[in-house]
Amino acid sequence: MSGSAVSNVATTVVITIPLMRKSGFKAENAAGIAAVASTGGQLTTPVMGAAAFLMAEFLNISYAEIVIAALIPAALYYVALFYWRI
Repeated sequence: MSGSAVSNVATTVVITIPLMRKSGFKAENAAGIAAVASTGGQLTTPVMGAAAFLMAEFLNISYAEIVIAALIPAALYYVALFYWRI
């Protein structure tokens, strides 16, 4: 959303955690899901925040190349979360 995982968490949890709590999630699970989702959004295309556009500009390469380069780290992030949960 903003380019910073911490600020994404700080701004979205005000809405997401109460909604998850109403849906029956425990507070700890709701907080964990919110943190993981906001952090993962920084790695996952096309969200990636403003950092992706800055990288493309500073490195003088296309946004598509940034997206392709981000696919492996994003996939590894979610695969690691999946295996950690099992």
